[in-house]
Amino acid sequence: MQPSPSVSLGIWQSLASMPGSNHDIMAAVLRGRIYIAGGFTRTWGEPPHPHAYDELWCYDLAGDRWLAVARFTRPRIFCATVCFQGCIWIIGGDIAAVDGKRAATTKVECFDPTTGNLAEGPALPYPQPAPLAVVARGRLYVLGQADPTKPGRMDSIGAGERTWRHETDGPLGMNAISGAEYDGDIYVCVPGTGLARFQSASGRWQIIGGPTKPRSPQVVRWRDELWIMGGRDLTDGSAIQIYRPSIGAWRLGPRMPCPLSWGASVVIDEQIYLFGGAAGAGSAGDPYRFSDRTYRCQPGVSD
Repeated sequence: MQPSPSVSLGIWQSLASMPGSNHDIMAAVLRGRIYIAGGFTRTWGEPPHPHAYDELWCYDLAGDRWLAVARFTRPRIFCATVCFQGCIWIIGGDIAAVDGKRAATTKVECFDPTTGNLAEGPALPYPQPAPLAVVARGRLYVLGQADPTKPGRMDSIGAGERTWRHETDGPLGMNAISGAEYDGDIYVCVPGTGLARFQSASGRWQIIGGPTKPRSPQVVRWRDELWIMGGRDLTDGSAIQIYRPSIGAWRLGPRMPCPLSWGASVVIDEQIYLFGGAAGAGSAGDPYRFSDRTYRCQPGVSD
């Protein structure tokens, strides 16, 4: 089905920049605050140099400022960040060693904002270099696959459990994925394939496809729709495609302020927030220009 003309406009507002450019990140919301863990930049400090983050960053909406609320023993690169059971879970990704080398990890850490403590969580059964983490029907799901020729790996854990349960493998090509929960199911943007749906009640996967098949877009659920924002391998990296699962219909949304991929996105107080990512083309030696920008959009507000 082709998208219909946009009926939902929005004004994007620029907020306080992140502490540094960052990409391949996820954001989680807990008690009115937004959290982003780890990541990597090539433009830290002066003169600019590569830097792997070892902080858990918190965005304070009221003060429009960023705070470092916890520090890891080793930098966490491209890890998943998700809210589950009243804590912020930091899952998988790469760990940066003292010698600068990095490797995918099974490590899980949990931050409790009430106490400020960072504790070890149940380790993943399988190293995930850049996972997607989504909560659905009371369980935390972790998805991904480093090798695009293999089925996507998925594991889940429930409240009070200490071991992960292997779930039904997903479709091929589930690397550089993004997604969101909708009414207990998980929707994943699979590069080159399009939107895929995991029905958590039955454990079955369904390919929806659709007009957009990007790598690493920003994806959120806003009201009764899924907003798929930008991503790589697109003609227009600032376009937003909106899917309504209840009727299986697509439409166009308001354009983002710039082409964006590998960024984090959340919804809080009926507004959509975007963080970091790759905002455009860089140099020939490094073809991506990573961003430290933060944006907010109130859908339905006309220009």
